[in-house]
Amino acid sequence: MSDNYIDEETVKMAAYCLSCPVPRCENGCPVGNQIRDFIKNIKESDVQKSAETLYQVNPFPQLTCRLCDYARQCQGHCVRGIKGEPVAVHKIEKFISDSVKKTYQAGEDNGRTVAMIGAGVASLAAAVDLRQAGYQVDIYDKLDRIGGAIYSGIPSYRFDKKYLDEIYQDELDLGVKFHLNCEIGRDVTLQELQEKYDRVIVNIGAQVEKKYGLSGDGCEAGLSLLYHLNVQHEEDKYKQKYHSAVVWGGGNVAMDCARSLVRILGEVTVIYRRSQKEMPANQIEIEEAKKEGVKLLS
Repeated sequence: MSDNYIDEETVKMAAYCLSCPVPRCENGCPVGNQIRDFIKNIKESDVQKSAETLYQVNPFPQLTCRLCDYARQCQGHCVRGIKGEPVAVHKIEKFISDSVKKTYQAGEDNGRTVAMIGAGVASLAAAVDLRQAGYQVDIYDKLDRIGGAIYSGIPSYRFDKKYLDEIYQDELDLGVKFHLNCEIGRDVTLQELQEKYDRVIVNIGAQVEKKYGLSGDGCEAGLSLLYHLNVQHEEDKYKQKYHSAVVWGGGNVAMDCARSLVRILGEVTVIYRRSQKEMPANQIEIEEAKKEGVKLLS
């Protein structure tokens, strides 16, 4: 098969793009992907060039094409979507990332060291740039696997964690050193890191969850629940203790909680203060939850 082979469906999706002089899709992309240009490269049957364009901005398109809120972001801004269906940007991005794997090379050692706390996407992306610039990078995380909230918060039925394993190996090949199962303040202090490294970067995300005054047995914050199910695999514990659940909220975390719980409990209901249309969760996740038996009250 040619290195520039493009399947018929991707050819059609790319041809549907208008290559707007001012690409609205890019304005809606928080990563800043050069969407118009990598689709133009596909139109020109140049898969390698499209990959160069994509990876120039985004080191992990295998994640963004599967996890981004594309319905509201790139595709939500697509001019085609005003009167019809938007360009399927995430599917084209998926084709490119699945077709061409980017290999990064470390730069000449500059003698400087950086420690990063947290092995989420922010640290992983920064590590790529820093290693290319010649810095030695060490990443510390209290969990046993990289990925941060992608690992602990997103269920495997929605996202295959093999992509995190691939990124982990790529970063090891690039010379990044990982210290997993290592909690700052327990296994090593921040002061020790500051004394050992030239710079310390903290990328720990949102660590404090809001429960809006709710408390009591059986009341649990969403990310904690997902951590218990995804990382600690406590499904049997929840099955034995509970028979039904109410999920308060309408975002992606709420949908992940509801879809995870409906797999182990008899009845799961999502309560949201506004209409279903106004729920901030990806619409496809809402529809999947309904198909799986989750009840919605809005």
